[in-house]
Amino acid sequence: MLGLLVLVGLRNILRQRNLHDTAALPSAVGPKVPDPGPQTRTTRAPDGSYNDLGQPGMGMAGTRFGRNVPLEHGYQETPDQILDPNPREVSRELLTRHPHSCARPLMIRSILSRPVMRSFLISRP
Repeated sequence: MLGLLVLVGLRNILRQRNLHDTAALPSAVGPKVPDPGPQTRTTRAPDGSYNDLGQPGMGMAGTRFGRNVPLEHGYQETPDQILDPNPREVSRELLTRHPHSCARPLMIRSILSRPVMRSFLISRP
């Protein structure tokens, strides 16, 4: 029980210190939060509204994410820096499957190193 209370306390502290509100930043016209219906208390809306009943627009499609960095430390990159390094090149380098080298010599060596298999293979006509 004590562990559960510690976890709840840590979660609240981390939320207070790590998430910075971005709703105050200037932005284009945001989406309108739909009127609450009977389903908003129990089900998730397709547009993400009412995930949090206390703040129905939080997490909704077209809204900003909370940030882990204070807003005064954030900066906008220049257009030539946005794609450097190119995300496509990075993903191809990391995720492309390359052909594997043949492991047959290693398999033969491991089989022949076992006395039972060696005697079986040698005794075969």
